[in-house]
Amino acid sequence: MTTRCRHCGRLFPVYAAQLKTNRRRVPCPQCGKRFDAVAGLIDEPVPQAEDTTRRRHPAHRAPTAPLPEGLMEAPAPRRHRARGWLLGLGVLILTIGLAAQAAWWRRGELVRDPRVQSVLRQACPLLGCKVPLPRLPGTIEILQSALTADPARPEALLLRLVLVNRAELAQRPPVLELELYDGRGTLLGARRFEPGQYLADGSPALAQGLIPNRPTRAGLDIALAEAQPTGFRVRLL
Repeated sequence: MTTRCRHCGRLFPVYAAQLKTNRRRVPCPQCGKRFDAVAGLIDEPVPQAEDTTRRRHPAHRAPTAPLPEGLMEAPAPRRHRARGWLLGLGVLILTIGLAAQAAWWRRGELVRDPRVQSVLRQACPLLGCKVPLPRLPGTIEILQSALTADPARPEALLLRLVLVNRAELAQRPPVLELELYDGRGTLLGARRFEPGQYLADGSPALAQGLIPNRPTRAGLDIALAEAQPTGFRVRLL
């Protein structure tokens, strides 16, 4: 069907479905104003109806010219990808920091683990570091101890000890503290000795530490001034 715009007089085709959808009011393709298309129906043919149809229906439009190459470039990457990488890196650094802090607070427990010691001893030669032997309090026992007079020197005493390491890994020898008492239990004197003072020169314990469950002999020659002690006490620090 053909209708005439009552505003500008333009003739153009209309369809029953179009009239039904828009309730008889359609826009003019020339002036753009809406009007009652049924009231403007005529029996005349539409001039250049094919061209008009092409203008109103995009499917019939002529192909457009290709766009310049500059307009077809790939879009720039979005910023949220970079933010995602930064966020992931921050989370990783925070996780490593928390793990290091937890390992520092639990270093005493970790050092007791032979597997940790094994890993450290394998890695340190590659990194140029040295793993010190641990010292685990309460894991070294005194199997034997004796304080006797030195037959060659009446003013001297001989202290003999046997130490054993009850831990699962080697550890450095402890510091030895010796206390001397008289017959009434009065403390006459006390002194501390480093491993190099009570272990013999060349003892494997000085280099390798106290091997687990292997007895290690220790001894001290103590020179006395005047008092003669009758009792003693040895503590491992």
